[in-house]
Amino acid sequence: MWFSAAIGLLFTGAITGRNQLDLVPVSTLNSLGAQSYNEFISEHKYCSQNNLSDRIKGYKWEFNLVEDPSVNAFFCPAER
Repeated sequence: MWFSAAIGLLFTGAITGRNQLDLVPVSTLNSLGAQSYNEFISEHKYCSQNNLSDRIKGYKWEFNLVEDPSVNAFFCPAER
């Protein structure tokens, strides 16, 4: 029974062409990503971007540089 339910969650990746299992709906990922992004941005101070965002021109990405002593980078899935 669980196998037939999982079949509906399989899809083929557009770039790789491999089969993938979609356990969490994209709409849920986008919602959680947007919520996490807004929370993080509200808690941190923006820095000047030093033209680093020029490296991602032409892509559907948003780049933000914030003041924080940790060395880290991450992304949040969210259609914005």
